[in-house]
Amino acid sequence: MVVVTKQELQFRKFEELACISSGVHRLHPVAPFLVILAYIITLTSYPSDAFINLIPLTLFPPIFARLARLPLGLLVRSTLKVLPLIIVIGILHPLIDTRPMQIGSFTLHHGWLVFASLLIKGFLTILANFLLISTLGISGLQRAMKTLGLPPVFYLLFTMVYRYIMLLMEEVYRVLRAYELRSGRKPKLRAQEWGSLPGGILLRTYEQGLRIQHAMEMRGYSPKQPFGKEQSLERKDILFAASWLAVFVCLRMEFFHG
Repeated sequence: MVVVTKQELQFRKFEELACISSGVHRLHPVAPFLVILAYIITLTSYPSDAFINLIPLTLFPPIFARLARLPLGLLVRSTLKVLPLIIVIGILHPLIDTRPMQIGSFTLHHGWLVFASLLIKGFLTILANFLLISTLGISGLQRAMKTLGLPPVFYLLFTMVYRYIMLLMEEVYRVLRAYELRSGRKPKLRAQEWGSLPGGILLRTYEQGLRIQHAMEMRGYSPKQPFGKEQSLERKDILFAASWLAVFVCLRMEFFHG
């Protein structure tokens, strides 16, 4: 139950961060969306052993978080929880690829460079996604996707899945909380006590989603116009996106020339 609660609060925290008043938050959602998308593309476009060339890209998250007034420590801690998965994915590279590589006066196996590069790429990519969610929120992501001309089915399905996951986590928390109060605070459910519990949770979540959908429709919600007042692109939005895109292009071209 504690794990479910922490994950739910973490998602809620990201939504709250998207409501911060900062220069980045006041931009059109397309600008931060394109900047972070370009950052991820630039980051993943480097060769698998370009460990040294990735170091300048590590400056982007703290600079962006500073501009957006986001708590970088919270985002880094959230990203570190996914780091073990990245380690599991890349841990075999040093064992398989044992080609010697000369770096200054040191000699390393090529697999260690690939492993270090994978760690940096994975960590920074996940951190960039957290920056995006904390800056735009789900509604901002919707507006950015709509402005870029993505099919409505895409961003509406994305939003529906996200909202359903949040409802599912809330329902799981309520069920586990009720079980804890009625069972003398047992530490966890036994296997024989699960029974039809997962199916009941899914059905109650679905019914809760229907009630929320009906309430939204009663207040004027329409899938065709789900974003309220339109926001037009301004000069500051274009300047912000173009400046960062120029930085990423310069870094990438420097790698080719080097």
